[in-house]
Amino acid sequence: MHKIGFKNFRRFLDFKPIEFKSLTFLVGRNNSGKSTLVKALLLSIDYLKADTLPTLSFNQNNVEDVNIVTFERALNKLANLKKEEFIEFHLEIDGLRFHLTVTGKKDSTSVDVINLSIEDLNSGFSFLIKPQQSYITISTNTE
Repeated sequence: MHKIGFKNFRRFLDFKPIEFKSLTFLVGRNNSGKSTLVKALLLSIDYLKADTLPTLSFNQNNVEDVNIVTFERALNKLANLKKEEFIEFHLEIDGLRFHLTVTGKKDSTSVDVINLSIEDLNSGFSFLIKPQQSYITISTNTE
């Protein structure tokens, strides 16, 4: 199962995770969020592939092509007004669930990772990483 969702990103306050397959068509009117969904997917995957655990950069590899550039352009304007100065990305790939929360300065092209959680949906193991605090928790769901 593959899913993507996000919070406070671009024009969406809360985009609930949707499932995508190996072949997925995005159809919608102009300005309906198709590109935003692709940008969130590229940012998330690029971060997971990068060797920079404490930061997410809007200037790496595929991310240059998404034309976000700064945290201010990525952050939803209403979230900014509500003082929710963070963006969350939710991604599920191959039995792993990733939850990434970032924050940063408005004009910054690199943002701080508040936390990254990784859950193995098959084994129940989960990892919570807080890079800014040099903190890692490993737990298991023993239901």
